Amino acid sequence: MISLIAFPANSSSLSNAKSEARRDFFTGSQFNKYAEYVLEQDIARAALAISLHALGKDRKTKALPKVLPIGFDEFPLSFLLVLSDELQEYLRWEGTSVRRQLTLHCHPQLETKYDASDDAVRITVSFSLESENREALVAQAKRMAAHKGDKLTDENISGVADLIGGQIKKSLEGKIKLGQNLKVKLNIYEDWDQGKTRYSKDLGSPA
Repeated sequence: MISLIAFPANSSSLSNAKSEARRDFFTGSQFNKYAEYVLEQDIARAALAISLHALGKDRKTKALPKVLPIGFDEFPLSFLLVLSDELQEYLRWEGTSVRRQLTLHCHPQLETKYDASDDAVRITVSFSLESENREALVAQAKRMAAHKGDKLTDENISGVADLIGGQIKKSLEGKIKLGQNLKVKLNIYEDWDQGKTRYSKDLGSPA
């Protein structure tokens, strides 16, 4: 059960209510520090990150908001939220079977390195599509393609990987700045066999 406390609208009553809140939880100086460092910084930044990471194209004009693509140096929390959110976008199309079994049961592997030669962080993201689940993967890829007004042209693992990888690549490049100080490579394998690379691309946003 959630209860809401409504403070009085007039300034004197509101001031008294704030004073009581301070006495209950903090001293005056502690409350001011909490307001400055937590409410005004941490919570505000988190709220901004959450709001920015969900931005997309305008439904009518299909144009991206001017704040996109987001740079890590500008909005680091939003940048990381977009990166992690888009890398697991395929799971939203997954659903579950009657037995609650997932076709895509492996999370992506992440390999992160810092390269001092060009002052860049390099992230390699690797997925695997299991050949035994080809029919389910093809069906999922068809749904994803239809949602974007596209078609799945190759009904094999390579075609599924190309479609899923292409959608992830296009979305990430439009939302966050990639290719300079932070470089991402996306690999999709078949049965985790690196000899069966079905998709491999470096991601880079337009300058």
